Amino acid sequence: MKPEDITNAITNALVQGGAQWLVATIVAFLPVLWTMTLMMHLGRPYVLRTLRRCGLRLGADIWWMSYLLIRDAVLLITFALSWVFFAPNLVVNSALPITGPLAALSIAGPGRQTLTPRRRRCRRLSLGHRLPGIRSITVLWCTGLRR
Repeated sequence: MKPEDITNAITNALVQGGAQWLVATIVAFLPVLWTMTLMMHLGRPYVLRTLRRCGLRLGADIWWMSYLLIRDAVLLITFALSWVFFAPNLVVNSALPITGPLAALSIAGPGRQTLTPRRRRCRRLSLGHRLPGIRSITVLWCTGLRR
């Protein structure tokens, strides 16, 4: 064997191993993000109660806007990282949860609901509030199932 062949073999092994490690790390961290998304969704009544007691209007506005930005950012990051379940070349060789694609699709509903205008949102509000519950049941209770 030539030194170039050995160098290419080592480089390819490191690249493939690094890619598998990155996918495994993302998939291992997704339940944390899904749980955080659910907590932000269920924490809305607490934030509203806290805002009613806030005497300073500017402080209440800043609190509400920061809550909305964090909630939407966590939702979008979770959906973006969940996209790994739809990459067939990554999913075939890895032992990923069976329910991952279903959870990724169920997180798209509240994200779509967040990005639609308020007047069009009223009809879909009840379904949008059920999707985080479906997602948490799907992901957290069924993560033991592997392919």
